[in-house]
Amino acid sequence: MHNHNKTTQQGWTFVEMLVAVAISAAALGAGALAIASISANAKRASSLITLNVGSSTHQKLYGPSRTTAELRTWMAPNYGSLIKAQEIRENMVEDARRASAVFCLQRRNIAAINDAVVPAMRPSQIPITAAEQMGLDNHNAFRDLIIKTNGSLGSEVFTAGYEHLPSLSGSEIGTSWSIYMLGMTTNELRIAVQYIYEIDYFAIGDGHFASVRKFNPNSSAVEQAYDVYYENETDPLKGQPMKPNLVAFESSARRATANASVQKFKVAVSNPFYLIWLPDPSINPLQKLRFLPTATTGAVREEYMHNGIRTSLPVVLPMFPSM
Repeated sequence: MHNHNKTTQQGWTFVEMLVAVAISAAALGAGALAIASISANAKRASSLITLNVGSSTHQKLYGPSRTTAELRTWMAPNYGSLIKAQEIRENMVEDARRASAVFCLQRRNIAAINDAVVPAMRPSQIPITAAEQMGLDNHNAFRDLIIKTNGSLGSEVFTAGYEHLPSLSGSEIGTSWSIYMLGMTTNELRIAVQYIYEIDYFAIGDGHFASVRKFNPNSSAVEQAYDVYYENETDPLKGQPMKPNLVAFESSARRATANASVQKFKVAVSNPFYLIWLPDPSINPLQKLRFLPTATTGAVREEYMHNGIRTSLPVVLPMFPSM
């Protein structure tokens, strides 16, 4: 009687083993190259840098809890920081919508400001007379008002006013700002400051540091913030910092200013507004630009059109949101 349940077992031949090993080696090699490439790109896109800004500047930026001289931040491009930047931009627009007035004051960068004056530039309320209320219709009037509360603010912080383009000289041309969002109080002789947004650019090491912060003046606390470091490019065609990074546009109906150089900025149909370019963690404006905007003689956009390719975070804020 024959047993038909027998099965024949057969292993791989030597040639088949060689082919399998060769295929496995090729697959592992390709995988290793892919992982190495991803790791290298991630390092370039997410490199941390430690900056020695000094303990004083560190505290002026982010509060008294920052007692060390060293500040760690991401180098551009960094897309994780971009998410934080988009969130703070959205909150800036929403906070402005609820404000009674928004005034943007140019100032010296935070590193150059005397420590003792910093609390005065972040007030929760500002005294105002009935006569001053009638004239509070632009950022220069607000600058005069806040300087009246502390004379050092004029010499240390808000050293120059501006009509539409900033007028600071040298490396501080329109790169650092305090944006005051005002509200209502039960005391008619006081103005409530709901939020203060601060923007700072300053050179340090082999590049520029940028920071955006949202302060609640009632608690003196930083509610939101992001920062980024832009490394200098060695290419002769390298980019430049965004200067100015804020421009004010006046109402076309206003007759108070007739200066020809200012007249071209009177383009707002009704409500005057600010056009702001926030620092973008995903773009390094100091690197070589792939596109250079074409100037149009006499056009107002010549003053600021170069910023369009240096950030993806423009913001438009009305000066008087309730109008």
